Amino acid sequence: MPELSAKEEALETIGDNWYPRPQTELVEVKNALGRVVARDYFSKNTLPVYRSAQMDGYAVRSGDFAQGHPDTIAFKEGRDYARADMGDDFDDKFDAVILVEDVSFADGFMKITPGLKVTPGLNVRSAGSQLAEGEPLASKHRLLLPRDLGFLQMGGHDFVEVLAKPKVAFIPTGSELICGGLKPQRGQNVESNGLMVSETLKALGAEVWNFPIVKDSPEVLSDALERALAWADVIIVNGGSSKGGDDHNSKILKKRAKFLLQGVAAAPGKPLGLYVSGTVLIVNLPGPMIAAFYGLEWCLNAIVRKFLRQPVIPRAAVKVTLTEALQGPKGLSFLFNLMVARENGKFLATPLDPRSARTHQGIAANALYMTKVEGENLKAGDEILAQIVRPEDFA
Repeated sequence: MPELSAKEEALETIGDNWYPRPQTELVEVKNALGRVVARDYFSKNTLPVYRSAQMDGYAVRSGDFAQGHPDTIAFKEGRDYARADMGDDFDDKFDAVILVEDVSFADGFMKITPGLKVTPGLNVRSAGSQLAEGEPLASKHRLLLPRDLGFLQMGGHDFVEVLAKPKVAFIPTGSELICGGLKPQRGQNVESNGLMVSETLKALGAEVWNFPIVKDSPEVLSDALERALAWADVIIVNGGSSKGGDDHNSKILKKRAKFLLQGVAAAPGKPLGLYVSGTVLIVNLPGPMIAAFYGLEWCLNAIVRKFLRQPVIPRAAVKVTLTEALQGPKGLSFLFNLMVARENGKFLATPLDPRSARTHQGIAANALYMTKVEGENLKAGDEILAQIVRPEDFA
């Protein structure tokens, strides 16, 4: 394998060679949560349309209070005051609202807190004070949150134009693989990366097509690749990226697409390969589950975010104290799963070496640490910043 590229260099290579052109689509605002706005949106409405009560209370004429408190015993509803709850419009003859807490009734007569000063516009929200026509609601390439949907609807928009979801094809390869739900026999293994990868990418905003398992046959893989190229923006070919006797994938990909690189200084999963065919990016993702997970973390996450014009959001981090030594080999950013527990107000982290840890231990891990490429030699008692996988364990 040629000299390994750093993760950052690999991502720069993608940026320099892959220019995705997302389509747009119109969706109902109520179905747009988590989508990315394709253009700027502005309010078509002015709210309040005229003016409204700012608080629950009673609308009155401020002029009646110009010389002090009037005799409210003679006040009649509809003539001298009107109920005006927060957000309510009220008769134009009234121009102020007295809070409901400052009004009481005894024997049907209105009483107002003595000394209360009533001025024009008291507790009245003016026209357009909440939202004015032409004001910005959502800017281009904003990721829509629930409050954004509310603002868009408030501003008079029932539909919103968003970037189409990136189409990602996942092609699992390997004659030893069987579908989940089947009991593996000797020489077989369960294909589970597809579920892990597809659910991760869906959560990031992608549309995923999981292909059936492709056996180690150049002809079958070539056919699957052609079908994926006709549909996808990104293709993930899982497995066959190394030098095994049945690893045909990299050879086929080099014939069908422009080769970008193979080999990244990130382990497990350093044989990862990158290719591009027109506007389609192809990732040859190593097969072992922990290697596929690491590729998701640093590479596929960034690819989907790039397509959707979004920055990569790093996982939240927490300072932990190592309970055991942790050694990162020179020349590789090595992924360690951590088991973190709180003890006496501190977070203690036990590293799990993927070369010896069992799969279920890695799944139970609640934090991650990726060593520096230049190598690390950390001792028990050293503090590191761990990336949180299961936030509930750190609450």
